[in-house]
Amino acid sequence: MLSRVLAERYSAGVRAGLISVAATSGVLVAFGLGSGSVTRPFLFLGQHLGSYRDVTTPQTAVILAGLLLHAAWIIAWCVAFSLVALDARPWTRIPLALVTVAIAFLASSRIIGSALDYSGIGGARWVLLHLVFAITLYKGTRFAPVGY
Repeated sequence: MLSRVLAERYSAGVRAGLISVAATSGVLVAFGLGSGSVTRPFLFLGQHLGSYRDVTTPQTAVILAGLLLHAAWIIAWCVAFSLVALDARPWTRIPLALVTVAIAFLASSRIIGSALDYSGIGGARWVLLHLVFAITLYKGTRFAPVGY
């Protein structure tokens, strides 16, 4: 059983994660729209990270898998951040959010690798996505107070 403090931090991290998932998903949809299909980034994630490369898997299932993978990734990082920095002062929480997102950026770049350009979210778009993530990570934990 989690202690009350850990449960509250975990809960705040999930709430902040949902805010970040909404914002970053919106950014990914905008990037997809720019590349011809609003679902392209999620399709790419589903194909790249899952074992959905065969032609028998319905495209909708692959897109849903990509969306769920994206949501799980963002929420996991938000929970990790809230466990470490939820009660930190704002002037220390901002650098901690940037460090957390930098680690997530490096980890996701390592996992996805050079295939980012195919997805329509490579280069500057990848950096912009993570900047939005950093902002929503910081703001999400501010709007997800402990004790609710």
